[in-house]
Order: sequence, then C-alpha cells, then structure tokens
Amino acid sequence: MGTAYSRHPIDVYSAGARHIVEGLRAGGRGRRLVVVSSGLTYPPPHTNWFADHVLFPFLRQVVGRTLYADMRRMEEYLRRCDDIDWTIMRPGRLYDAADGSAYRVDPDAPTQGYTSRADLAAAMLAELDTNEHVHAAVSPTTDRRASSPIPSAEAGR
Repeated sequence: MGTAYSRHPIDVYSAGARHIVEGLRAGGRGRRLVVVSSGLTYPPPHTNWFADHVLFPFLRQVVGRTLYADMRRMEEYLRRCDDIDWTIMRPGRLYDAADGSAYRVDPDAPTQGYTSRADLAAAMLAELDTNEHVHAAVSPTTDRRASSPIPSAEAGR
C-alpha cells in the first residue's frame, strides 16, 4: 500500500498498519509483518552535497512532509506492538536489476544509497524465515557495481 506526495494529511501507512495488526490479532495466526518504509523517513546515507543539503531535505520537509510524517507514525505504532513480530525494511533508492545479488542487511538505515527491487524482495522473503530482526528496522542494500541492471530496449539496437 502506498500513496503519492500530497499537501493534505496522509494516513494510509499508519491506518493501514493498524488495520493489519488488528487483523493479525483477531485471526490468532500469522503474527509476522514485514513493512517497507522509505529511506527518507530518517536521514538517508550521505551521497553528495546537493542531495544531502538540498534535495533530501526538500523532499522530506516540503514535498513529502505529510507522507514521511505518516510513515514515521506507522513505525512508531509498530514499535508499541510487542505481541506482533514485525520487521521494518528501509531500502535505499530502488532500482531495477536483472536478478538478485549478494545484498547485505544493515541495521536501521542503509549504509549504501541503493537497493535493487530484486534484493528488497529477497530480503523481505528471507525475513519470514528468521527471527534475527524481529522488532527492528533494517536496510537491505545492494552494491550497484556487483548487480546487473536490466538492459533497456535501446541497448540491443
């Protein structure tokens, strides 16, 4: 679930997480929840001066202010849910890759700026088979030099 940037109040993340947790509690089964929260929810890894001092602050505090505030509310709500096993995934900037790589999982925030969508999916599935990161936020990150980007239609011409 998700939504676009808006100047109006956003609650799709926090309300959605609350409803999912209520459903898990009512059902009595399936007490594992893995959620994805933007890397801009908390300060992203340093990239360059322009991104660190202009672009990311503008996205967090102006364009995405209501969106990221709701993501923070969702995370704060989950942290109070001791009876549900949850893990928050905070990927770096997402990009397409031909296949998964030997991604790594950093505690809290990404130490590298990028995560392939394939690696994020693999990391989310892996979290369902372990209790290592229950009640924690982690960041799957991809070494872009080691992953193969999906070739564009122009590459074959």
